[in-house]
Amino acid sequence: ISECLVGSEMCIRDRDGEVTVSEADCRDQICVEHKKIRKTGETIVCLPHKLVVTVTGDKPGDFDAVVM
Repeated sequence: ISECLVGSEMCIRDRDGEVTVSEADCRDQICVEHKKIRKTGETIVCLPHKLVVTVTGDKPGDFDAVVM
């Protein structure tokens, strides 16, 4: 699955259960360089586009620690 946002140059891809931002027209490219996400609770953020991509589901992710 590939979804490109209307009005901007940004594409989000879901391939084999892993999600990534494959293209973006933001200057810093942090969202594009972010690792692929697949576990519940993992997130990719793009501040220039005001976009947050989060994996949701019933199965909890593998967390090393939770800090509050």
